[in-house]
Amino acid sequence: MLRLCGCLLLLVAAASCAGPPKGDPRYPPQPAGCPVKIFRGPVPSMIAHDGIGQVDAICGDRIPESDCMRELMDQACKLGGDILYDVMMTPDRPAPDKLKYVGRVSHTRIAKQPAAGP
Repeated sequence: MLRLCGCLLLLVAAASCAGPPKGDPRYPPQPAGCPVKIFRGPVPSMIAHDGIGQVDAICGDRIPESDCMRELMDQACKLGGDILYDVMMTPDRPAPDKLKYVGRVSHTRIAKQPAAGP
């Protein structure tokens, strides 16, 4: 009985470690280098979009900002996004020699296709 309880406890612990999948199933992951629109503030109201999540990129302070931003964009691609918004103007410094950029990810809303007529 004790062995059975131990196995069940181990199984429950392992299952609780698996978090929900990141991203939105409507927007599958894209390869690194995918096109991403960047907004330092909110997404303009004329762009319909679906929020997906948040990403960050931590880079050494000797890496050019453009390379660190590309890493942030690649993280958005992995979530299936094509929009990166609320991107910080000034990065955080988690360590004296590190820069951290954070942004929120969305995907341009896909228009519903009209039903085919007879």
